[in-house]
Amino acid sequence: MRAESTSGEEVVKVLSPWLWPVLVIVSVAAAGAFGPGWALVVVAVAAWSLWSRLRRGDREGSAEPRVVQPLVLGLVEHDGKLLVCEERDEAAGGSVWRPPGGVINFGELAEDALKRQVRPTLGALTGLTAFGAVENHPVVDGRRGHQIVLLYRATLADPARYGVEDLGGARWHPVRDFVAGTEKLRPEGLAELLTQEPLR
Repeated sequence: MRAESTSGEEVVKVLSPWLWPVLVIVSVAAAGAFGPGWALVVVAVAAWSLWSRLRRGDREGSAEPRVVQPLVLGLVEHDGKLLVCEERDEAAGGSVWRPPGGVINFGELAEDALKRQVRPTLGALTGLTAFGAVENHPVVDGRRGHQIVLLYRATLADPARYGVEDLGGARWHPVRDFVAGTEKLRPEGLAELLTQEPLR
């Protein structure tokens, strides 16, 4: 079971009823026994301790929840080339290539999500068939993500689009480069799948 984080406000609620009376008593005792200088030391240490707890509680309480993200991608192949988009992945040390697609919304079928994601740039897709599923762990802005990615073979409904070099940011890239490892393909494990089960 995951322990709930404590926010700064909760720390204040717990400590405020008794913190300052105790500080006054301890400060007076320290001043009587060791002099006024020790009273200031006691107050400073207590204040620093409280400030540290407040900062830690606020930082933990404001952290975004970490969840697994469901994605769906379409594998469109033509003449030995795969339709891919370029993106940055800090874990890979630069640019990587990824087939078009995106996030599956709650309650949405994966095939419907894929068609929705690519329609503005690629138009309609046909012939969708399941190809496999992989896990991916991208790092963006220093944050490590976790994705479950469903992969589908797909065909462009408009044959004329196969002759277009750039389809709204998606480009044709030789599959052999990904299989050989000379170009980085994401999600993780997709290149290995292509060596085991070619798209054609």
